[in-house]
Amino acid sequence: MRNDPITSESPLYVYEGEVRVNRIRVIIADDHAAVRAVLRQLLDPFFHVVFEASNGLETVAAVERLRPELLLLDVSMPHMNGFEVLRQLKENGSETHIIMVSSFINPQYIDEASALGAEAYIAKRAMDRELLPCIRRIFA
Repeated sequence: MRNDPITSESPLYVYEGEVRVNRIRVIIADDHAAVRAVLRQLLDPFFHVVFEASNGLETVAAVERLRPELLLLDVSMPHMNGFEVLRQLKENGSETHIIMVSSFINPQYIDEASALGAEAYIAKRAMDRELLPCIRRIFA
């Protein structure tokens, strides 16, 4: 049995030739199915996507029910926007780590996300480069 992870930068417990265990559980929340598919592809095979939500109400319910370690949260969604979701989850005492993923790179949005408790804010156009290093920093 190997004792060292496949990649030294990874906080995950994935071993070559063995069953993956202790993968970080993730919910992806975005109203665009294509974006959810890209995020899922970026996360496989190192993370366990436990749910995909397409609106804010669905996201809050899924996080409260499934209690994932990580939520990837779009800013602009129907029924509740990402800021409202973030605010409600924090008010309800959620310990889920939250990364905002958005097409809107607006300093006011970034400041609001930070003030509400998001741990990062990533531009959708940069998620292929920035998402995995960001997750590593959060779980290091």
